[in-house]
Amino acid sequence: MHTPGLNTWFCGPSGFFSGFHLGGLMPLLFWGVLLYLAYRLLTQGARAARSNAGHATAPEETPLAILKKRYAAGEIDREDYQRRKQDLEG
Repeated sequence: MHTPGLNTWFCGPSGFFSGFHLGGLMPLLFWGVLLYLAYRLLTQGARAARSNAGHATAPEETPLAILKKRYAAGEIDREDYQRRKQDLEG
């Protein structure tokens, strides 16, 4: 006597793929596509996490931006600012 179990729900006589042609290939195709989609999802997520990791840090300030901040804060006077700005711009 045969008891229905997990071996028949998917591919057996009354299973999920019982109405499809190419009987034994359909489960392989199904699992192959499922595994491929899982692989793509995981690699895409890892790639996105890697690219976002570089953007998590604050961008570095340019020397001219630092000079402008120092002038605005009153750390240097106008003449010093003009001279240093001319040196930076070349």
